[in-house]
Amino acid sequence: MKKILLSLLLTSLLYAKAPEEEKSEYAYEPIFAGTLLAFIPNNIPPGQCLFEPYFFAGTVNGVYNSEWENKHLFKYFESQLLLEVETGITPWLDITLAIDESYTVSKGRKSLHYADTKLSLGFQITTGHPNSATPDFRILLLESFPTGKYQHLDPKKNFADITGSGAFETWIIAVIRKVIYLTPRQVVSLNLNLGYDFPSSVHVKGFSLYGGDAHANGSVLPGQQFFANLGLEYSLTTHWILGLDVHYMHQNTSHSNHPTIHLPSSEEFSLAPCIEYNPNIHFSLEAGAWFSIAGRNSLAFTVGVLTVAWLF
Repeated sequence: MKKILLSLLLTSLLYAKAPEEEKSEYAYEPIFAGTLLAFIPNNIPPGQCLFEPYFFAGTVNGVYNSEWENKHLFKYFESQLLLEVETGITPWLDITLAIDESYTVSKGRKSLHYADTKLSLGFQITTGHPNSATPDFRILLLESFPTGKYQHLDPKKNFADITGSGAFETWIIAVIRKVIYLTPRQVVSLNLNLGYDFPSSVHVKGFSLYGGDAHANGSVLPGQQFFANLGLEYSLTTHWILGLDVHYMHQNTSHSNHPTIHLPSSEEFSLAPCIEYNPNIHFSLEAGAWFSIAGRNSLAFTVGVLTVAWLF
């Protein structure tokens, strides 16, 4: 009888412990810092600041023509330093400033120019939780200021000295992210970004992003743009994360009152795999690559990317 009671006691202890172990496994929370191209899904808390520099370096290998064929008409080296600073204003509002400088070398000719400057407001609509179907949902209102070079280009540089559009561009961007537990220790983050752009008209002289010649002088209405980006993250451990961006960009035809100024509609598909090391929620280090896989009237490129994020 004593053996039976002892057996029942041990069995009850084992079954009593199982739910507690399962609960601790589901409490596993990997640190997702975001992929290379996706916008972060949550505002920065009030009183805190996110400092995040990006470094890009690689080559433009040619251009995709209107038939989706990659034509190796030219090749040049490009490096880019992008700095983003984001700070919280209220629990539902934050602000981000992005400044950008580009250095290129084409046929031995060097260019160093600022790119367009971007300022955005982030509006937090909902915040997700692991046991809820509610996602992180954020709306960005972004304004791009034409501080980059887009006209008076050197035709011998194969467009390597273009760093801006020349237009004031207003973007509306939706950021939707959901963290999904496939198993207690296999966690993925799905971050979908959808954006649409409303550009202003641009006055153009000489060779420009929009075509033309040395004597061109006219106005252009740039085509509106749409992009979709799906950022995928998979937790190897709490601190080591694999990431991938699947990116699509479309631009409508740009219209001009000058016969030599014309920019056709374009499309671009690209991928950006990366690996993240996030020792804590305040610091992140990511490295990866960004490369085009298909396009129409767009550039073919391959670049390496390195970024560091510091939240303080």
